[in-house]
Amino acid sequence: MNNMLSRLSRQRGWILLLGFLLTTVTANLAAWQWRRAQEKAALQAQYLDLQQRPALTAWPPAIASLPEATPMRLTGHWLSDKTIYLDNRPRPAGVLTVADNPPATLNYAAVGYYVLTPLRLAGSKQTVLVLRGWLPRAQDARTTLPAIAPDDTEATVTVVGHITRYSHQLLNLAPGAAVAGEQHGKLWQNLDWAAYQRWSGLQLPPVLLRQIQATQTEGQIWRDNLSRNWSPPNFGIEKHYGYCAQWAALSLASLVFALVLWRRAATEATPSGSETE
Repeated sequence: MNNMLSRLSRQRGWILLLGFLLTTVTANLAAWQWRRAQEKAALQAQYLDLQQRPALTAWPPAIASLPEATPMRLTGHWLSDKTIYLDNRPRPAGVLTVADNPPATLNYAAVGYYVLTPLRLAGSKQTVLVLRGWLPRAQDARTTLPAIAPDDTEATVTVVGHITRYSHQLLNLAPGAAVAGEQHGKLWQNLDWAAYQRWSGLQLPPVLLRQIQATQTEGQIWRDNLSRNWSPPNFGIEKHYGYCAQWAALSLASLVFALVLWRRAATEATPSGSETE
């Protein structure tokens, strides 16, 4: 009898120990996910705050170190012969900002191209690559690149946008290769900074200006056929809160389960009345 009671007592001890360890580990994981959610929320608040600040109008010496979403308002002229199209990109979510009468051959509900053009700043040799917007793919031919209308290379334009470090890469089946066709060299699968600088002959900072408003020229709105209704970045805050809830529930369940097993072991270890007489 004493041996059995001793064995059951040890079982209760192991149950409590394992339950305590599992509860502690899962509770710490829940707390870690909570902290990650708070960190992401702080980043989101910083991102939104930056977007509301006055736009920088002068070229900063350390433009590459500017925070993501820093607003800028730059004046210069397009280097349209250096325009490239990133293939197979989804249309920015939201209301279309295209011309009132888009060409019938263009499908504005399908995938299309991100259009990037260098902007040479007025009175300067500095150049920045601008993510101007999205254009739909032509229905008749994949390699028939849609024209930007209008696209006056001689006009002095003002571009408003946010600094971004574009990282949307697709699987590159032919690294360094451009799609053959009439626009050979302008249709790219991914943006490769080194390859683009070699192709264009330009020295560029490793950031993009993501255009958010219609281009202005001589104080007038320059309406083109590009869509710029960019979706805000997803910081994944809800995902971390969801993981936090899952780990917290598992922590509570492991604690309750350990207590139930411990109580059952304690009940089994209690001698019956006949055995104690």
